[in-house]
Amino acid sequence: PQGRLVTQDDDLPQAGNYPTPSWEAGQIIWDDHELVIPENAPAGTYQLAVGLYEYGGGQRAQTLSGDGERVPDDRILLGTVSVVH
Repeated sequence: PQGRLVTQDDDLPQAGNYPTPSWEAGQIIWDDHELVIPENAPAGTYQLAVGLYEYGGGQRAQTLSGDGERVPDDRILLGTVSVVH
């Protein structure tokens, strides 16, 4: 609820085997990532989001919605996960 980051996994697309310059418009890219929830994470509902970074600079890549509007925080919300103990 406070918007704090609990866990993340950063890696190049498909572990560096499929760089973004080879992507084609409209193509779906499957990229598995494992998120480990820390044992001390409080029980509750957490947002799951994805974003991309500019190569070399580490800045979050600009993300646009389907209608061309800039997405807040340049990240796409995928849904929620619940942590229970």
